[in-house]
Amino acid sequence: MEYINSGLKINLSLKVVGQRSDNFHLLDSIFVPIFSVHDVIGVEMAESEQLAIDFTSNIANQSNFDGMNNLAVRAAQLYCQKAELTPQIKIDLEKNIPIGGGVGGGSGNAGAILNFLNSKFKKFDTETLKKMALTLGADVPFFIENQLARVNGIGEVITPLKSAMELYFVLIFPQFPVSTPWAFKNLPSEIKKTDVLGRNDLIVKALENGDYDLLAANIHNDFEAILFGKYPIYQVIADSIKQYGKLSISGSGSSCFVLCRNADEQKLVYEKLRTCFADDNIVIKKVVYKK
Repeated sequence: MEYINSGLKINLSLKVVGQRSDNFHLLDSIFVPIFSVHDVIGVEMAESEQLAIDFTSNIANQSNFDGMNNLAVRAAQLYCQKAELTPQIKIDLEKNIPIGGGVGGGSGNAGAILNFLNSKFKKFDTETLKKMALTLGADVPFFIENQLARVNGIGEVITPLKSAMELYFVLIFPQFPVSTPWAFKNLPSEIKKTDVLGRNDLIVKALENGDYDLLAANIHNDFEAILFGKYPIYQVIADSIKQYGKLSISGSGSSCFVLCRNADEQKLVYEKLRTCFADDNIVIKKVVYKK
């Protein structure tokens, strides 16, 4: 069995800029890939006359677990169907990234499987692989190349970005999932418009110039207000670290994060949160984006 790591992403921004006639939402977002916290996927293949996928996971005993609807399984099915392949595939998923956390854990699994199978069979170019990925979910195309990027449209327009600085985060998993459909359904309609403040343009400029203050000032997420309103824990976390910076939401939640100026501040924020929430079911991680 071969093993591959499947990382996550943090949204420095998430702006909903419209909605298509098919009800898909149009986004303008900046994704930061993180590799230090990751799922581990074991894959084993054998020749077969008929496609067969056997899936196991350390989360198989969870009440909402649906193995054959898992994104890693669906990605393997999709690739093999498009490539007209019929292998027998065993997939074992060690899940470390929370489900429903807003950091693309499942999407990362799908992207990792598509990349793995393509590395073996070499049936598709990168752009074709991204188009396939989009049919699995809006975040999946990002994980094909898995690099710092601005993501537009419904997830299909990916523009690579450069950063002149490393980015230090303290990432917090409150240990409850947030339903993405619920989040979009409860988003006020007046929010779904162009980013008139140009905050994503300013984030791109800040990354290119290594300007931490400009970056920190423009981090934003359209789901923040409804999540803070529904879940009081966010405000409690925000108040505990307000001397260091703003608490921000990743994706549609539930994960949240603090962008820190450097490794020393990251350590202070991490220790502060560990102290404040020692008795709570909250997972706290230090993660870094390496330029």
